[in-house]
Amino acid sequence: MSRKHYTVTIYYAHAGSPMTRDRKSGPGHMWYSIGDGTGPEKSYGFGPKTGSPVWPGKVTKDDNSTYLEKHGKTREITKAQYEELEKFGEDPSSAGFSTSWYNAFTHSCVLILPGRRCTSRASIYLILRGTRHHT
Repeated sequence: MSRKHYTVTIYYAHAGSPMTRDRKSGPGHMWYSIGDGTGPEKSYGFGPKTGSPVWPGKVTKDDNSTYLEKHGKTREITKAQYEELEKFGEDPSSAGFSTSWYNAFTHSCVLILPGRRCTSRASIYLILRGTRHHT
């Protein structure tokens, strides 16, 4: 029986990045994916229900396939970290993150951590701190 290998990948797409259905990302995007080595990664992001910068929000679970040009950094994580990120991705409100409204300036895809308001660089640091680099 093989041991599961848990990882998190923080992805970003630049402004203007090509997307499926002949679309382009206006401002760019950021999301994370988790994997356990046994199947496809699970992808979690946050965005508006429409293209407006201030609009009702939604969790996005198809960013890995929607963004055709993306960049990412992968780190090995523990099973507990994997489970925490999975729980948060499936139900952000369980950690105090409201998905009811998206605001590109104050409550957006770069603020995807439970109970934290921070920049994308800080988000990456907080998610990855204490993890080993995945090679």
